[in-house]
Amino acid sequence: MTEEQAEVTVIRTKRKRNRPKKKNNNKNKKDPSKSSDAKDNDSITVGSDSDVSPRVSQVNESSTTRPATTILTPQESLRQSLITQGFSVHDIDQAMEKMWDNGLAYDQYDAVLTFLQTGGQILDDKEEGDGRNVEKEIGDQATVQTASTDDAAEEAESMSNSAAGDDDDVDVESTSKASPSFRKTSLAEKLNMVARADKVTDAIFALTQWITKAAKPHELEELCLAQKTRALVTVFQRGMEECIDQSMFDTAVLPGLVRLISSTFRRCGIKFEGEQLASAEHSIASLVRQTRKVIMMKPMDETDTSNSNEIADKVATFIVFRMAQALEEAQFVLEMPSPAIARLPSLPRKSQDDHVSSLIKKGKHKNRPPRGLVLSHKAPSTGLFNRIMASRCQMTPINQMMSAMVMHFTTPHLNLWMTQQKHGLRSAKCDWMNSKHEFKKVKARR
Repeated sequence: MTEEQAEVTVIRTKRKRNRPKKKNNNKNKKDPSKSSDAKDNDSITVGSDSDVSPRVSQVNESSTTRPATTILTPQESLRQSLITQGFSVHDIDQAMEKMWDNGLAYDQYDAVLTFLQTGGQILDDKEEGDGRNVEKEIGDQATVQTASTDDAAEEAESMSNSAAGDDDDVDVESTSKASPSFRKTSLAEKLNMVARADKVTDAIFALTQWITKAAKPHELEELCLAQKTRALVTVFQRGMEECIDQSMFDTAVLPGLVRLISSTFRRCGIKFEGEQLASAEHSIASLVRQTRKVIMMKPMDETDTSNSNEIADKVATFIVFRMAQALEEAQFVLEMPSPAIARLPSLPRKSQDDHVSSLIKKGKHKNRPPRGLVLSHKAPSTGLFNRIMASRCQMTPINQMMSAMVMHFTTPHLNLWMTQQKHGLRSAKCDWMNSKHEFKKVKARR
């Protein structure tokens, strides 16, 4: 081997030895940093804190924004907005519950926020505590500043009195400004607010839940009389004219309206089962479907929806009127003598209906006004709904014969009126089509 070859081999061996050393050095540089970060938490530098904090903030932001995507009701979104203002969930729920009990606008953000900040009983102790501390601080400052002379003390007292007067004026002004939001909401306004929900399905569901769980007898009486509030009329009108999607109407709106009526009767003690329930549901559904078909028959270019609104309003008013009339008839059936009631189960179905109708005509209802409502407003305790709910034990024999009388919402007069409306809309549509066809002919000639 020559000297040149020996030098080449030495250089190659040096390169081979240096290569693994470089890899090991790189590994050693990375491993200690990882091990030091994993083992010693106190050895994290300021740069590592800045690297970690954005991740934490991102997690917090994602955690705070995720619930907002799952909020489905306005009440939950209102609660989430108030939580961002620093209030706890417990205080918010208590405040909204007290506002609901007192008839306040519990579903408005500004009203609930003002209630929590100023006028709520939840924060009375906190506000009183803060006021006492402020008074002590003002008193200490006054004693320090007025320790020199009596005149300065008198001036300080006068200033403190004037400041107290200013504070009182400010409180009065703030409460007077906040007083409109604290105006007590009546039952009629609450029901109208529920009936005007954004989605008609939400309005139907909320009103049904209120009837089945929270409604009182005199409140049900006001609801069905439709004099102080037209919430029921509004819900039925919206259900017949607002829902354009046929599948949505068949699966959600129509069953909800039927359930709303049956829940009202069930709350008053009138229950239907089996064949009677199917007959009642068919009667209601057929009327609502027929009305909806008439409303949907309007001409394609008709922008004025007054005719459709008139049809829906008239049918909805008739349904609610029929509900109140049926409950009044049920109350009269409760007052029938026991022999008349005892005969009903032995009679055929048609004879039962005729027998009850004849009894009603012979009784006090023969002089019924055109609208047919004779209910006591002066003494709610003796009203119709209280009597029915107090006499639920007597409703068992009546359930066998009242489906045709109570929940049949079709009459010859209404059917005739609906037929006239249908023919009127058909003729209007035909006239519109003929005029459109004639216009095309004239345009083609030109």
